[in-house]
Amino acid sequence: YFGKDETILYSGDFRAESFLDEDEFFEFNEGQDLLSFLEGNRDVKIDTLIIEGTNVGSSRSPLSPKEAAETIRKVVTNQRPIIATLHNLDLEYAYTLMKLSAELDLNCYIASPQTAKLIEKMPKKIVEPKLIEEYVDHLTPLEKLSINDVEKDSLAIVPYREIIDFLRDMKLTAKDIMSTSVAIISEPEPEAEEASEYTVIANWLSKLGIQFYRIRASGHYYPYHLKTILNTINPKKKIEVIHTEKPKLFYSLSNSLMGK
Repeated sequence: YFGKDETILYSGDFRAESFLDEDEFFEFNEGQDLLSFLEGNRDVKIDTLIIEGTNVGSSRSPLSPKEAAETIRKVVTNQRPIIATLHNLDLEYAYTLMKLSAELDLNCYIASPQTAKLIEKMPKKIVEPKLIEEYVDHLTPLEKLSINDVEKDSLAIVPYREIIDFLRDMKLTAKDIMSTSVAIISEPEPEAEEASEYTVIANWLSKLGIQFYRIRASGHYYPYHLKTILNTINPKKKIEVIHTEKPKLFYSLSNSLMGK
């Protein structure tokens, strides 16, 4: 917000590191990321910063997008099919999974209508994913197929909260290919909500006889990024934090990092 007397920046939820390289990010977003833009435009002065603090005070391992992608490559080497969950709107992660399917020469399937709609508008598709019609029912230019036709050499992208229903359906329709399957679980935030959900999902995956891994690069910056973020944005007057369970810790960190 560029006002007459004050400039306010609301960061929204953001990662300080991306699954995409610089060229991919620019193509997907038709511009630079926030920090790169501010680095290159020092004449932009911010008075008040409103920033989320989702990961402040969290004990979650701070896995970067590149580390997450490399770990996934490692654990899926010898198991097929691969079932991966994601947040419906995390286009960067969806693109990374599509790249992985291309690298491993796998069919890529989408079982999320929201993710399918994002992929339809993707400026560059490294593979042409197929939509599973039992889960995606809107009109689309992308090819559809039945869950009965899912092949073993494949990677399926599924919403976190629908993975159990999807795997049950797969067990019924394609039981012969599921004995060597593997699930990559990327649970949503906030952390307080995901703990109980993950326990339920983990129990179901065990009952279904499916090996699973919990691998997740947060959709929010980690506390160790905060110094770089604040030095780059350099708010002149004040900082307001939202979306955090530890506001006092955030202000303690930000004040010390800003030398206050």
